[in-house]
Order: sequence, then C-alpha cells, then structure tokens
Amino acid sequence: SAVIGTSDVKQGELITAQIVPDAEAFMKYAEELGEQVSEKLIHDKIKTEVEAVNQLLTAYKRIQKFEIREQEFEKTTTHKIKRHFLKNN
Repeated sequence: SAVIGTSDVKQGELITAQIVPDAEAFMKYAEELGEQVSEKLIHDKIKTEVEAVNQLLTAYKRIQKFEIREQEFEKTTTHKIKRHFLKNN
C-alpha cells in the first residue's frame, strides 16, 4: 500500500491509500468465511481495516479515501515504490 495526497474539487486535498490486496490472504479469508472471493468481500474487509487504523490516528492523519489496485506498484531496482507515478494513476 501507499498513502498519498489527492485533490478533490469539493473537499480539497484528501489522504488517500492505494492498496494492492494479497490474493492468497483473501482466498484463505474467504475460505474461512465459507464464501467466494469477490470485489465486495475485498472492499468490505479493507474498509473495516482502514476504519480500525483510523481509530488509532489523529484526525489530520486519517485515511479519508482508499483505492484498490489490481496491479502491483511500479518499483525501483531497490524495490521501492515509484511514488511520482501514483498521482497520475
């Protein structure tokens, strides 16, 4: 995951998390629940986790929006996320 600032016409700048879900972890999670992996299952679980993390943060640090990515982040040769590409995607 990566956290960046994004612009919103109505709200100004928002703290946005871009998250790449772990497919294997969600398959195990869905199996435990006796369900199939679905976009709704992934979205609901990530939303729950973001809300839990937000409870631990001060108001100005809270994640206001999150996006689920299907593709991995582009990385440097040292395996760091190329953050300058995130705002364009």
